[in-house]
Amino acid sequence: MSSNREYGVTKIPTSLVSHIICFFVAVAFTVIASMYFTPEITTFSGFVKLPLAKEWYSSIPAIVTNGVMTVLLVTVVSAIANKFSLTTLLSLFPTLFLLMLQCCNPTILLNLNIGILGAISLMVSTYYLFENYGKRRGESVAFDVTLLVCATSVLWDKALFFIPLLWIGLAQLNILNIKSAVASIFAIATTAFILWASSYLGLYNFDFAETWSTLKSVMVLDDYNHVSSNVLYDMAYIIPILIVVMVYNLANIYSDSHEKISIKRYVLFLNTTLVVTIMLMALNPLSITAYMPVFNCVSALLAAHYFNTIKSKFKLRFLYIVILTYITIYLLWIL
Repeated sequence: MSSNREYGVTKIPTSLVSHIICFFVAVAFTVIASMYFTPEITTFSGFVKLPLAKEWYSSIPAIVTNGVMTVLLVTVVSAIANKFSLTTLLSLFPTLFLLMLQCCNPTILLNLNIGILGAISLMVSTYYLFENYGKRRGESVAFDVTLLVCATSVLWDKALFFIPLLWIGLAQLNILNIKSAVASIFAIATTAFILWASSYLGLYNFDFAETWSTLKSVMVLDDYNHVSSNVLYDMAYIIPILIVVMVYNLANIYSDSHEKISIKRYVLFLNTTLVVTIMLMALNPLSITAYMPVFNCVSALLAAHYFNTIKSKFKLRFLYIVILTYITIYLLWIL
């Protein structure tokens, strides 16, 4: 135990073994949930309609696809945390929190969730934005991240709602200027032209009308006419980790932070992403599980940053309470 403490700081294991154990626990949670929990079959919408049988959305191939995408997501989130000093090198926290948030909710776990692909897209964009923090000539950055999110909308049309978030991020990270703004708009125009040209040439019949109908239903709050008890459970599920993020931000407000300005900017953008995602969940509650992977990624990064150094018994106990809370939620959910 003494090797895990130094000057009142509790150290969390960072070895490869601890990460592997985390993944094995996540797999065990998946197997157990598949035995006891029967998810509702849900589909996702985008410009492209994949020719998948309805039963495929909650079958073993769907779970495996979710698992592979989740591993990619963990890799990107951990890279962001390590590369940009949100945590210490090879910290277990990004992996722990993201797998915990993903695997303790069977509705995310056992349905094919295209929102995980959207989360990968946004996290890769976040990595690219952070890497180019303060870059004066940010035209290529603005074009690339906007094009990536627009391309994601081909399979998940609600990714379009995150484009304004990218513009905010460009401003918060000192990348936005007239040229980068034009480059971002040009990326949107490029995607629209490719979709139109493909449809015009008969390469693929993109369903613009249905996508517009889906997006319009979000803007007029039509979802609230069809909210079920499962949606309310999903809303309650985000509360514990949201409390962690709120405590972290309150601690930052009422304490002197000696972090570098760049890290403060990174945290500001992550908080903005979290707020935007919560707003989209509130506007579009029927698709809350599709937005949840994005929410989980950002919450995992902020929580990992908060718990990176544990200098008090309160914070250590708080960590244990959060983990036990989600395990309890998981057990109640599947039973």
